Amino acid sequence: MKKNKVDITGFTLIELLVVVLIIGILLAVTLPQYQLSVDKARYAAMMAAINAVKQSEELYYLTNGTYTNSFDELYADLPGECTRTFAIYECGSFSLRLESSNVYVYGRLTDVPRNSYILYYDHTGKGKRECYAYPSDGSRGEKLCASFSKKSPTDGCAGSCKVYSLD
Repeated sequence: MKKNKVDITGFTLIELLVVVLIIGILLAVTLPQYQLSVDKARYAAMMAAINAVKQSEELYYLTNGTYTNSFDELYADLPGECTRTFAIYECGSFSLRLESSNVYVYGRLTDVPRNSYILYYDHTGKGKRECYAYPSDGSRGEKLCASFSKKSPTDGCAGSCKVYSLD
């Protein structure tokens, strides 16, 4: 009786290198898009929190005739993970601050350097939304702001940043 031989062969080193190369190329292409998607999700959460603070400020204005610089006087529903340090709320991936001159509420992502979102109050004459991207953070902040804006950016911050209008 003759036994059947099973011929087991493996992959060659070249075949394995080609597979690793293909995986590397796919990661290089998809990682920046993934990072932008994560940034957009965090930015959207920050925008929702800032909108809640702005609406609370507008209610405070209707009651008192002025805006407040204190989060204690507002009834804004902020995410549960927010903690307050002086006049700044740290909310995990972003932070919120009331502007001392009573014109806007300000937020920034903690892991996108110097990228910020500003929502002006209605009774200041502006009542608009803006995204600020500083060139020091590379193109990450600009891509993030551009993904929310339909308009071309303008120069701001004495020429050191780009301002994207979100209205």
